[in-house]
Amino acid sequence: MEIFLQYVLPYLVTISLTLLSGLITYKVAMAQSKSDMAKQREQFLLEGKNYIKNLHSEEKFKIYHSLMETALAEIQDTSLLFPYGLDYVPQDEREKQKLYLERYSASVKSYNDASAKLNANACFVSKDIYEKFAEIRELCRLQIVLYPDFILNPNEEIRNSSPEEKRKCWDRTKTIQEKENILIDFMRERIEKEEN
Repeated sequence: MEIFLQYVLPYLVTISLTLLSGLITYKVAMAQSKSDMAKQREQFLLEGKNYIKNLHSEEKFKIYHSLMETALAEIQDTSLLFPYGLDYVPQDEREKQKLYLERYSASVKSYNDASAKLNANACFVSKDIYEKFAEIRELCRLQIVLYPDFILNPNEEIRNSSPEEKRKCWDRTKTIQEKENILIDFMRERIEKEEN
């Protein structure tokens, strides 16, 4: 027994302490691993939320950009129907009619493009943004609707019965251009607000 206590017991104690130390190290490592995994999971979720937020912001910006692009083309083309200020028109009647028809075709196309873009994105933009674009669209529509009667194929009966309406067409061009500037400023402010 004395030999056991003298030689074997120290080995058993050493082995027990080594096993106990290994077990404690394992438990600490597992706790640390769980903590690291929880931190990694939180970091992953945060990065995922940031990614989705950035993706959402990028998509919103793309929508804003496409709406502005089509609306500005619509405004530009429609403003040529009843230009506010000086306008170069050929003296030759055939050339003049050709120019008027080109302007009309371009304005109808850009109006349709802008209208389709606005309608397609109506549920993805706020109501106030939609209304700003829709207001300009309606003014452009009036210009396009009245253009054939007053310029393209002048209807003397209509021209004579409402000379004030023809004047309103030129005034409306100025209004459209003013609303264009208001829209640009409005969208700049909105984008800056959303970026912060």
